[in-house]
Amino acid sequence: MTQSRDVEARIHAEADAQAAAPDDDALARFPYTRQALDETLRLYPPGWLLTRRSIARSRINDLDLPAGTDVLVSPYLVHRHPRYWRDGKEALSQ
Repeated sequence: MTQSRDVEARIHAEADAQAAAPDDDALARFPYTRQALDETLRLYPPGWLLTRRSIARSRINDLDLPAGTDVLVSPYLVHRHPRYWRDGKEALSQ
């Protein structure tokens, strides 16, 4: 089930316009479908948490990180931050 009938219709129209069977280069012939897949993976990343360990003393904004500090990053949250990303519907409507 789709959350956007317009997006679904554009993906179907793009697929219907192709005569060739899908192959390794299929996404190059489906630019809107590729945008929809990329946007889906941005909003729903397969890995919700990444971990890193600092190898040297670092500073992030006002936070000092000693060497060996475990740092957790959530792509799910970063990819939704309103300072950097617009609403997914806006990105796909272009």
